[in-house]
Amino acid sequence: MIDGAPGAEHDETTRNTMTTVLMEKLNTGDVLEVRTQDDVMTVLVLLATDDFVILDPCDDSTPFVMQRDELVEYRKFDAT
Repeated sequence: MIDGAPGAEHDETTRNTMTTVLMEKLNTGDVLEVRTQDDVMTVLVLLATDDFVILDPCDDSTPFVMQRDELVEYRKFDAT
């Protein structure tokens, strides 16, 4: 779960640690929390291929493209 979401744990260790399952399949419509240089940002996956992802930060800025292997540290929102 993403921090701040209902039921999310607020333990300092959990909040600061991002775990990414290697080779986890990203799909269009996934919501991710990604680490930036000095903060975290929530993004929507607009398109995902094996090599690239197009991410929308949902803050009225332009979506951006990343190589899939550059997306190293993130948390995927799980609504279940």
